[in-house]
Amino acid sequence: MNKAEKYRLRKRAALIPPVIRIGKEGLKEGVMAEMERQLDSLELVKVRILKSARHIEAGDVINKVISETGAELVYRAGFTFAVYRRAEKKHLKRR
Repeated sequence: MNKAEKYRLRKRAALIPPVIRIGKEGLKEGVMAEMERQLDSLELVKVRILKSARHIEAGDVINKVISETGAELVYRAGFTFAVYRRAEKKHLKRR
């Protein structure tokens, strides 16, 4: 991904609401499975770490999401971040 693409995705990520919310349970299998589904259908997913999960380091969560999904970080602001992964399927949901 080049700088222009990353800039375009960062602008888009700033405007969309968080689709995934991580609570006090952290990154369980269900959250990661939903992350995979959302990345497959939307490509760009915004994630929010809730106040109840602030005991978890945001950097650790981001690193785990990136390593397990193969997505790229395009946006981070405090406890909110967005990741992007090009979908392999042709039918995407558009926002």
